Amino acid sequence: MKELIRSKVWLSLLALLAILSLWDWPPASVLAANPIVEENQQPGSSDWVLLKPANDVDMQIKGYASATSVNLGGAITFYVSVSPAQNFTVEIYRMGWYDGAGGRLMQQIGPLNGAKQPAVTLDAATGLITAPWSPSYTLTVPTTWTSGIYLAKLVNANGFGNYIPFVVRNDSYKGGFLFQSGVATYQAYNNFPNDGATGKSLYHINSFGANTISGGPHAVKVSFNRPYADYGDGDFFKWDYNLIRWLEKSGYDLVYATDIDLHT
Repeated sequence: MKELIRSKVWLSLLALLAILSLWDWPPASVLAANPIVEENQQPGSSDWVLLKPANDVDMQIKGYASATSVNLGGAITFYVSVSPAQNFTVEIYRMGWYDGAGGRLMQQIGPLNGAKQPAVTLDAATGLITAPWSPSYTLTVPTTWTSGIYLAKLVNANGFGNYIPFVVRNDSYKGGFLFQSGVATYQAYNNFPNDGATGKSLYHINSFGANTISGGPHAVKVSFNRPYADYGDGDFFKWDYNLIRWLEKSGYDLVYATDIDLHT
């Protein structure tokens, strides 16, 4: 019986190889001639790594963006709170392969004047948490940038850091594959502030505080007008980062958008 199973496995593998040999694979020159390959030939940097991550209790530095994505040439605004008030810098990184560095420094901003912004607001019925903050900086995305997932690395004068993730789109590009960033899922699980007392997501497993109309501590509404918990990346490093590294290392012709973009 084992020999029969082994024979069937080998026959299946041979059949698969035969099918793959007939597949009309694009030549290597076609794979190489796309913006992702050209982008990853640029010098990379691993300085996107947070050396002293801020937390949701002390709120040394936290922030969010005015939108989940922005088209080339468009503008995106960052809302940042710093505690205690002090200067901060913003470094914009595009995430990819870059010969293993994982990112590329695109722009350095600041130092900027930082302020401690108002406390978050909580709707007791729905559990909706929002951060009614004033804008701190507006970035105009150069038309020369490549579509991708970007991280704004926030660092205060004391060295504490956090992320604001956003996608840069290229709405005029028609080729290649679409990478959809699932930011709606990020936000569904976002329990900012993850302080063990007040943070709420759409799920009871990581929600705190008083019960809402859900019957438990979890919210029935969430907002993008607040930072992501902990490192501030949402679930980017958990779900997307390693896949993006591999896709871009492999030279796939990609353009990026979010699930919000595709639902509007």
